[in-house]
Amino acid sequence: MDMKVAELQVDITTYCNSHCGGCIRNIDGGEVCVELVHLPLDTFKKINFSDIKTIYFNGAYGDFTMHPNAIELIDSIPRHVVVDFSTNGGARNIEWWKQLAKKLNEFTARVSFAIDGISTNHLYRRGVDIEKVLDHAKAFIQSGGRARWKYIMFEHNKHEIEIASQLARDLGFESFQVFESYKDEIYQKQYKNFSESIVKRIAIDELYNWKIKRLEFPEEYDDNHRCQWRKRRQAQIDAWGNVWQCCYMPSISTHPEMFQELELFALNNNLNSYEYDDILQNSFFEELFDEPLELCKNCKEWI
Repeated sequence: MDMKVAELQVDITTYCNSHCGGCIRNIDGGEVCVELVHLPLDTFKKINFSDIKTIYFNGAYGDFTMHPNAIELIDSIPRHVVVDFSTNGGARNIEWWKQLAKKLNEFTARVSFAIDGISTNHLYRRGVDIEKVLDHAKAFIQSGGRARWKYIMFEHNKHEIEIASQLARDLGFESFQVFESYKDEIYQKQYKNFSESIVKRIAIDELYNWKIKRLEFPEEYDDNHRCQWRKRRQAQIDAWGNVWQCCYMPSISTHPEMFQELELFALNNNLNSYEYDDILQNSFFEELFDEPLELCKNCKEWI
């Protein structure tokens, strides 16, 4: 099989300014359980973008704004690629966000700000200053940046949704999306330093979601495979430079006992040691998802 990736998700850093309750990089109330690394700029430049239509900076462990060379890294991406970022918005300063907006004006691009409340945002986004987030978002939008507000709804912040929705309109966000909280057992866990993080899962009222205009993403590529990552011809690169078949696989760095099946493969999937195109052509990518592995049971596509 000639594996050509059309959509690429990249985790360029494991550094983050927040300690969110559901993040796998944290244990026991915010203690970091993952090695802190940045993906080298030279490693990122080894990616062959000729077939890539969309790149998502949506990290499993870190926030892309924490990478010391984030702007330079973005500048190395060909301008035909659609770029999409997710962030808590609390890092850096106003001038950096203005610079980011100006750089992204060269692309079809969007930044999704994960803001889960106004007075309540810090209960889940621990360590994030909401005033800084709003100042950064305002500076980004006023400098021409396209932004989406993503709101995870919990019991503790559902009363602020209408306020947040109106504020998003006032600030110039292009869309406002409400998401259901997930993994009840995680969010209801009492962390030793953050007892206020206890929340309950609740349903979404779709009336809260709105969009002014839509960022056009390339069409999906359906090969009749049940796995959405294979259907959309997606791949994931983690902050260590490993190229994976889906976003679950990078978790082996913190939960290796969950993915013993991967030991059956000679992975050879690290960009620091191998070329991007060679990685995509090895047996790891050709055979791994022909049948679902145990790790696929964690994926909604296989449940």
